[in-house]
Formats: sequence, structure tokens, C-alpha cells
Amino acid sequence: MTNKAKILRDLAISQSTADSIAPRVDMHVEGVKAVLAHLISQNQVECFPLGTNNLYVYRLKSGDTGLRKAP
Repeated sequence: MTNKAKILRDLAISQSTADSIAPRVDMHVEGVKAVLAHLISQNQVECFPLGTNNLYVYRLKSGDTGLRKAP
């Protein structure tokens, strides 16, 4: 499974911060942030500030991760 797919699957469960996603998908935080930036540019993920402490919450823009199960 690609890192992009892991992150999309994680966000399909619930919105989260990059710091929280990283250990669940076995990636460094900076790598997660890079993939999230790409997903934002593809209009698949949106981002909102969490308070005033430089944390951001990421969530799927739609309910569809784009991941399909094999028949």
C-alpha cells in the first residue's frame, strides 16, 4: 500500500493532525506533511488550524478515499 493510500485510509476513519497520523502509518511527520500537502493540492484533503499552537487538523474533502476494494 502506498503512503498516500495509508494516509487516506487513516483520514477515512477520522480527522487528525500530521503528528497523530505519522505513527499510525509508520512514517516520519515531515513525510506525512508532504503527502498531505500533495493531497490538498489534489483537492482530496482540507486543513484547518487547531487553536493557536501551529497545529493543523486534516480531513477528507469528501467521504470517498478513492480506494477501492478488489471484487
